Parts: sequence; C-alpha cells; structure tokens
Amino acid sequence: MFLFDEPLSNLDANLRHALRAEIRQLHDQLGVTFIYVTHDQHEAMSMSDRVAVMREGRILQVAPPEDLYMRPQSLEVARFVGAPRINVVPGDILANGEIHCLAQRIADTAGNGGPCRVAFRPQAVTLAKAPGLTVRGVVGHVEYAGAELMATLTLPSQGEACIVCLPAGTAAHAGAEFEVTVPWEALHVFDAGGQRMSIGRCDTLKRMA
Repeated sequence: MFLFDEPLSNLDANLRHALRAEIRQLHDQLGVTFIYVTHDQHEAMSMSDRVAVMREGRILQVAPPEDLYMRPQSLEVARFVGAPRINVVPGDILANGEIHCLAQRIADTAGNGGPCRVAFRPQAVTLAKAPGLTVRGVVGHVEYAGAELMATLTLPSQGEACIVCLPAGTAAHAGAEFEVTVPWEALHVFDAGGQRMSIGRCDTLKRMA
C-alpha cells in the first residue's frame, strides 16, 4: 500500500496534470492500493476508483466518483463535488408528500411535510423546452469560458443567485431576464437536515398553473 499526502499541492497546473496521469499509470501497472489524500476535488475525482469525502474527521460518503457527482447522499457532499458549485434553492414538502420549488411541483415523497432544499448542477440546465423545473431570473455577471458561458441568475422570488452553464454564443447579457430548464432527473432533493431524500419519478409531473 502507498500513501500520498497531497503530493502535488505546490506544483503548477501543467505539472500537476502530467503527474496525475503518471500516478494513475503507476497504480494500474503495479496493481497495489494507493491511498491519496487531497483537498483538490478535481484530483480526487479524476484519479480515484473510490473516493471518501471527509469533513471534520467524519466520512460523509464513500463511492465511485460518478456516484458522488450524480447521487450525493448529503448536501455537504453535493456542494463539495463539482465546479462550478451546485445550485441550492429552498423547497417545501406539503402534508400530502408533494415537493414544491419555485412555485412548481417537482416530485413526490413519503417524507413528512416541512422545508427542504432542491439542488441542481450548473451544467444540467437546458435552453430547450422540456419537462422539468423552470428557473427564471435576471442575468448578472456573464463569464466567457471558451466552449461555454457561465451566467449568474438572480431569482426574483428568492433573492438568491444561481450559476448556469450555457453554450457559447447564447444571447445572455447583464440585466436581461432569462429562463432555463432543469430536467426532472437532474434534480437533487435534501431534507432539512441535509440528507438526500427518496423521491418519486418527476417525469410524469406537470408544472403548477
């Protein structure tokens, strides 16, 4: 077994990229367990077969990188994994189990009524009209990132900001009203304690009138 304790933290970006590939090749060639400690979530996600996300001495989740990204078991894990950071907006669970967010019914659950948090990745949004959560807001800052634009949307009803990744060339400029859709399957719902909730299928639901 080999233990790596943040071996690349003081290197420049190009050298880190090259050594990440070399370390991964060594692992595959030797067939020995590597334990790699890092605060860089990109390193953890790009190099590992399994990742243990820890905070204050507690293991929050152990899973393959794809599971951490697609099915985070807590809001803490969801916020740690992914760049830009996952968007989180308030939601409500009604007494009948319906989950509402941004004045829309998005799912059903067997949980008790009360507040919840609804999260979605900036990359999950689409400009196409599709079944899902409609997110409307006013464009603030727009950042050009080559193949995509990263735009900040301020949601009038919540006073919160969300970051959305849009195709390059999208007509989004500061001060404009803008609308995107988050497909049902890309939504994550967490209870008041920050734990992932089991929810009913969203693709059969329709937005509230």
